[in-house]
Parts: sequence; C-alpha cells; structure tokens
Amino acid sequence: MLTEITDTELMTADIFKKGSTYIALFSIKEDTADTKFTVADVIEIKNVLKTQHIRTGKCREGENESIEIVALTKQETIEFSKAIKAWRFNRDKRRVEGMNSKLVKCMNEGGY
Repeated sequence: MLTEITDTELMTADIFKKGSTYIALFSIKEDTADTKFTVADVIEIKNVLKTQHIRTGKCREGENESIEIVALTKQETIEFSKAIKAWRFNRDKRRVEGMNSKLVKCMNEGGY
C-alpha cells in the first residue's frame, strides 16, 4: 500500500519477478467501495542480483518515512539498507518519478 488504509483513494505497488527482472505496477482505486484498480504507472527493473531486493512501504528519505517510495537495496543483516536505486509515486501527478537514492534507506524486516 502506498497510502494509509483510511485514505479515500487506495494506491498500491505490486512487485512481480521473472528471472532477474522485476516489474513494479502502481495502481489506484479511486473509490474504496469499488473492486477495480486502475494501473497508473509501471517501472521495469532489469538485472537485479540475487543479493538485492525491491523494498516498498518501509523506506525513508533522510529521516522522513515515506510509504510512497520503492527502492532497490542490497540484502543485508542490518536494520536499514541504503538504496541502490529509488523511485517515488507522485500522488498528484499519478506517476512514478526517479529520486536521489543516496538519501533513501529501507527497513529490513527480520533477519538483522
């Protein structure tokens, strides 16, 4: 989820993998009573190593947490991993934008 569960619009990022390529599909449900999502944007992330992961929902830019960030990180046994590449879903423009990955860290859930 790229939005809070209580928001009037729901936005999601779904991650799909085939081989070393990932597809991040960004969708919007404009009416929470509706059952259909509309695809807003897609990014393709190629040549992802086995030691890397795509993280969503648990990233921050500097000290500011943001559920709108999707990042490619190394698999590590520390609490937060630095992003190798990062993108943000711009809710106003309804599209994905690249961002400075040097400022992004994502939480590693379990295993650290």
